Amino acid sequence: MFAGFASAEIHLNMGSTSSTSGVYAWCVAAANAINKAENGINVTVVESGAGMDNLRKISSGVFDFALAIDLPGSLQLYKGIEGFKDKPFKELRWLFLRNIFADRLYVRQDSGVAHFGDLKEKRF
Repeated sequence: MFAGFASAEIHLNMGSTSSTSGVYAWCVAAANAINKAENGINVTVVESGAGMDNLRKISSGVFDFALAIDLPGSLQLYKGIEGFKDKPFKELRWLFLRNIFADRLYVRQDSGVAHFGDLKEKRF
């Protein structure tokens, strides 16, 4: 532990997702790794509604850290816009990145769409 601090264990709640999700299993594995590191930190994984629910619970103090759905959702909380209108949470920090998703859009060859901009005014 840190010099000058009591050796009391630190308990942290980690917001995750539904316990039926594979991501929940990842959260449990991450918490187990932290807990086994003998660093005085004990993490409890808490099932949640995931992304935006986690952000709300971080800002209200229910969770100490949590998975966030994506950068745009996190920026909403940080800046106090959209779902977090007039409630900015400037204490929010990005701890680490778990993975990166690349979304793909597929179109038929005969669609006339060759570039993202070609989707403008297309009906889906």
